[in-house]
Amino acid sequence: MKYIFLSAGRTGGPLMPLVSIISNLEGYTPVIIGIKNSFESKYASEHGILFVSLFESKSQLHSFKSSSYLDKIRLYLQGFWAFSLLCINIVKSIYLQIQYKPKGVISAGGFTAVPMILASRVTNFVGLTKTKIIIHQQDPDVGLTNKITARFADYLSCVFESTKRTPLFEKANIIPNPLDTEAFDSANSKVISNDRLNNFYANSTQPILLVYGGGSGSQSINNWVWDNSQDLLSKFDIIHLTGILQNDKPKSVLNTNYIGLPSLSKEMPYVLKRSDVIICRAGLGSISELLYLQKSAFLVPLPGSHQENNASEVSQYFEIIEEKDMSDWVSVISKKYPNEFSKKVYPNPLETEQKLNEYTSKIKGILDKS
Repeated sequence: MKYIFLSAGRTGGPLMPLVSIISNLEGYTPVIIGIKNSFESKYASEHGILFVSLFESKSQLHSFKSSSYLDKIRLYLQGFWAFSLLCINIVKSIYLQIQYKPKGVISAGGFTAVPMILASRVTNFVGLTKTKIIIHQQDPDVGLTNKITARFADYLSCVFESTKRTPLFEKANIIPNPLDTEAFDSANSKVISNDRLNNFYANSTQPILLVYGGGSGSQSINNWVWDNSQDLLSKFDIIHLTGILQNDKPKSVLNTNYIGLPSLSKEMPYVLKRSDVIICRAGLGSISELLYLQKSAFLVPLPGSHQENNASEVSQYFEIIEEKDMSDWVSVISKKYPNEFSKKVYPNPLETEQKLNEYTSKIKGILDKS
């Protein structure tokens, strides 16, 4: 059996592009490398994909200049602990490389890629494996994981031209962010697997507003929906996905044109296609799907994160709203939808699909040589 390791990192962002890639690679069996009790572990269980866990050894670069003495000690201890877990993960990754002998390791920035790619370099060097390393950079700014691992890549790709200014990514191939276009193209004309959704659509009489904060969810966005449900429901029928990693369960709203769910899986392509307007985070996975479907959307970048740059890169297609302005969201949405979106020109989905097919063919050619 020909295995491919998909390097995840707790949330859906680093994983979903990899799932899209492997879904179009016939003859290869995916193995998700992630951590326990995460988005990827739940996704693997729901979709019958083999899952192997590592310790969470995600680290960050810290500045010690302005830190107090006690903070410095805490940061040093955190760094030492993260490094210790990284070493353990590398040892386990070497074992996994020998056990599965994967044809490739594919990463889109998930932090489990660091130990797995370092392990593959070791096993390749001693002749135990011939694993190819494929790295994709989704966001405009290259994250720490890809900065570390890019030097070992057999193939590099990115979404934005600005990414190529980063060392090691100068020769990266620009592609649309991978997504499962077949899932959207073949979405069923009606939802059969979810009775609540079937009933919702049967009774829908207003434009459908879909709200979600990514696979993990966003508590601030959830609270905004619940706090403003009366105003929103006077204008929209609402599908609200609260996220699978949030502690609060979907709250009950006594209205037939509201449905709250933790998440959706197989029904998500249909729900996206059927929605008239969307509010979501500015992760590249969500942005890619919205562009492909040419959807009217309000993006809410996570404050102080790479999502702010993501939103800036696609501001010609979507409206950007910020968390600090939540009190104005209802009026802004009412004012800009649908008038502002009628002026926007989206990328051609057929060109997107063609470019992704070319990318998949290239990846398959690289893996077949291993």
